[in-house]
Amino acid sequence: MRNWGYKTFKDNIHGYLKIPKPFVDKLIDTEVFQRLRYIEQTGMRTLYPSARHDRFIHSLGTYHLGVKAYRAFQENVKRHYSNKEQSGRNHYLVMDNEDENKGFWEELGVLFSIACLLHDCGHAPFSHTLEYIYDMGSVKTVSGDISELNSKLLKQYNSDAFTKDFANGVGKEHERMSALLVKSEFGDAIKSIMEFGNSSDEEIEFIARAIIGCQYSDTSCKKNQIKNCTIQLLNSSSIDVDKLDYIVRDATLSGFDNTAIDIDRLIDSLTIVEITHFDKCKLDNFPLDSVILNGTLMGKIDANVSGVMDAVNFKGTMNGQICINGLGQITKEAEIKNGYIKIGGTLYKKATEILEPAKLDIDAEFSDDLKLMFGSFKSKDQMNAKIISEKDSQVIFSSVYLKGSVSGAFNGDILGYFDEFKDNVKVVPAFHKSSLSVLQNVVSARNYEYLWIYSHHKVAYYSNYLLIYVLRRSIKFVLKKLYDATKTKDISNATDMVLQNIVSMDYVYEWNNRFFYRSNDSDFIAFFKDCYIKNKENKHRDSKLDELYNEFFSRKYKRSVWKSYAEFCLFFGELTDQEKKCLLGAVKDNSSGNFKLYGFFNEEWSNRFSEFGLEDVVWVNADVSMRDLKPEDTFILIKGKPIRYKDVSVINTKDIKINLFYLYYSGDLIEKDNFEKLIFFLKEKAKEKAKTMNG
Repeated sequence: MRNWGYKTFKDNIHGYLKIPKPFVDKLIDTEVFQRLRYIEQTGMRTLYPSARHDRFIHSLGTYHLGVKAYRAFQENVKRHYSNKEQSGRNHYLVMDNEDENKGFWEELGVLFSIACLLHDCGHAPFSHTLEYIYDMGSVKTVSGDISELNSKLLKQYNSDAFTKDFANGVGKEHERMSALLVKSEFGDAIKSIMEFGNSSDEEIEFIARAIIGCQYSDTSCKKNQIKNCTIQLLNSSSIDVDKLDYIVRDATLSGFDNTAIDIDRLIDSLTIVEITHFDKCKLDNFPLDSVILNGTLMGKIDANVSGVMDAVNFKGTMNGQICINGLGQITKEAEIKNGYIKIGGTLYKKATEILEPAKLDIDAEFSDDLKLMFGSFKSKDQMNAKIISEKDSQVIFSSVYLKGSVSGAFNGDILGYFDEFKDNVKVVPAFHKSSLSVLQNVVSARNYEYLWIYSHHKVAYYSNYLLIYVLRRSIKFVLKKLYDATKTKDISNATDMVLQNIVSMDYVYEWNNRFFYRSNDSDFIAFFKDCYIKNKENKHRDSKLDELYNEFFSRKYKRSVWKSYAEFCLFFGELTDQEKKCLLGAVKDNSSGNFKLYGFFNEEWSNRFSEFGLEDVVWVNADVSMRDLKPEDTFILIKGKPIRYKDVSVINTKDIKINLFYLYYSGDLIEKDNFEKLIFFLKEKAKEKAKTMNG
């Protein structure tokens, strides 16, 4: 371990944070990193006044949790996977030489901790609200147009592996900007800290990969497998140290009540499980009691399948029954030939009463909720079937538990270790069973914050509309003063160009006697005040801009017709899911503006709204992405046996997107009769749009 001294920071969430002095001197005490003190962590302060935390302390907190997580991960891998008699199972030994192996783990830990510290260094002002601007510029390449940010990133990290794995862009806008700054602004400092020579590109590339979540596609070597596991400790689709810090920090400092999370218990459980790849292996009564993550069984097939069916495609013969949510059976009478059966919606094939098991010839694709039963139906969550064929057939599995003996040619990945195929074993991150009581709390806490805080009508109005529109309107105000309006009637393109320049992290931009350089929240607020004062002094005063500034600085926002997702569901509950989506479609069809986040209505709809007592109406998007643990891909280690989270959890959810938007208006509180007329009007427009789409 490097003999570094430490500096201590007091954090009101994690206590005392010890950070190596070289990190402080060369990374934290820099203009780029200190800028994060002036970028708010969230947009929820309009709702919770005490939410006065920034990206600076969040970065330190993520570093702190990252160090703890990596240490626990390394110790657990060493404890459970370094003393195996079979050489193929010593996953802690990634280098042949013991000293080199120790050096690998130590160096990887330091690189990972740097990634945690710098993971947010490229955030735009007001955090996520303005980061979309990073991808506004584009460049032409032989393979098509890509964003200017992606082009710069590919030039900085120009290895063949990164170019291949980055593909069309991995990571959110601010993550990719942070990865770019790692090389352009902190590259020399990192080399100095790590005491690298000239050949440090691969190591710094790992930091960038960890920040944007870009895993190595080449997993033939153990080094890359361990690196991929480490990357997911910082940037994963479910649980990582970044999310752990902001979930706890946002709730504690803002003051809203959220689900408690035992972070230490969760971090201490970090480990790995094994996956064995079968490469066109001929199996003959091969015993299995494992999950087939993905694979194809071909030839004359004989297999017993049980557990939960997630996705499967049969082409052959199955001996058993096909149950649809326990309500009926499809037998050979249904004539399932080259057909598709939709579950959870319209049933396109005949469903009969429960019959005796029948031997079926099947060539059909089944969706997630289809369950196969051998014998009578037991539970919609379980299936048990015997698959047989007397001639060549094919069964395609995706995350299916298979118990029994298997015969046939198999190609795919199975969860667990099989000594006969030890040369094709790789490792992926997992949790020890001790964390089972904590795992779901993390996702529940994250979803609570997004559904009830970030989608709150006040927060959505401020973050998704007011900030952006005030900024664009302020730029247009200045442009109109700089250019003759008769020469430049449409200044949208000029506005976009100014937007890109004033949030740029690359250079100093001088505009309207003001310098913009790596702008933060304070720079933009000062810009707003400057325009506010000049507009008041202007003979041709922009009254609309005055209204916006009054809203921004006084927090006297427009009224919202409905104020939560619950109210939205109450008012539009009778609409089908398709009609609810068509409602927003109808709104967009009759408005103009930033269609992704907000819009203003045309004359026809504005007049109708006026009849209901609503003036100056704007719609604002408040979509919510609800995350789950990806229970098929989250693995748990119980008494040495790897299983899926879904096999031990009563909660079985999926990632879903909640389509939500708000209508805001000026004027007095809408009267009851007018409110009912408004809701009826919107419902009718949604139904009309749905009918049009359905032909």
